[in-house]
Amino acid sequence: MKDIQIRYGVDFWENNFPLQVLWHDHHKDRPMHEHDFTELVIVISGECMHTTSNGDSYHVSEGNIFVLPPGLGHSYTSVSDFSLVNILYNPDLLPQLDIGNLPGYQTLFMLEPNLPFIKKHLRLSSLILENIKAQINNLEMLLSNARLGYRFHSLSIFMNIVYELSEFFSFSSQQEHPKDLFKLGQLLSFINYNYRRPLRVKYLAQRMSISEMSLYRLFSCNLGTSPMGYINNLRISHAQKFLLNTNNSIAQIAEDVGIPDSNYFSRCFRKSTGVSPREFRNQKQQDTPGATKK
Repeated sequence: MKDIQIRYGVDFWENNFPLQVLWHDHHKDRPMHEHDFTELVIVISGECMHTTSNGDSYHVSEGNIFVLPPGLGHSYTSVSDFSLVNILYNPDLLPQLDIGNLPGYQTLFMLEPNLPFIKKHLRLSSLILENIKAQINNLEMLLSNARLGYRFHSLSIFMNIVYELSEFFSFSSQQEHPKDLFKLGQLLSFINYNYRRPLRVKYLAQRMSISEMSLYRLFSCNLGTSPMGYINNLRISHAQKFLLNTNNSIAQIAEDVGIPDSNYFSRCFRKSTGVSPREFRNQKQQDTPGATKK
């Protein structure tokens, strides 16, 4: 088996800023390759077969859009007048804030890159495609000119692109897209918005109109955890932010993230992070210059 070509972000970043735009016209097949950054891919024209290293193969054409995570090998074969635009970025660059509450964000950026049951990529309408292309052109110009303040401006445009794509897939007709993908994206956005509530597997399965067994299978196969495991991980992630950015007691933080039993919260926190909530808070304070102990 031939070695897979690896592309490194440091070879593309200008001024060490992990955001870049690349346009490609493929007149011949592109062999299997992978990269250490995330890649948002939008097909501009033509068609080809897109194959990934996990064995999935898709026919793609104008308007198809997909996200390639780091480490996933992929190739383009049987190309015909095929052109695309890539936005290369480091996910840590993008502040998520409340974007996770949009079903379209969960669908395109969180689920679609990893779900094995999808047999086709998502597709943009011709109107949104032209709008996104114009914004990408603007982003490319800013990155190229690199004037004072360009990083802030470039990131704001990239965030707007992510938002508009997320909004489009939150409210576009689901008949054109994989049904299970959108149903799961909607459920994850619901969980992200309501994680503080006492959520139960039976209730979540009812929201998706599937059995509890099917819900477990969807989460296990596509997210690598159980429904309650996903919810608890989300709660712990929020708890970490509260521990670092507030003076609230651990019991109060446990209640704020939806785990009113502080002992159970501490067990979940240690299982997820390897340390107790108090140890986590103290370690981060020690690592922060000038921090005072709470």
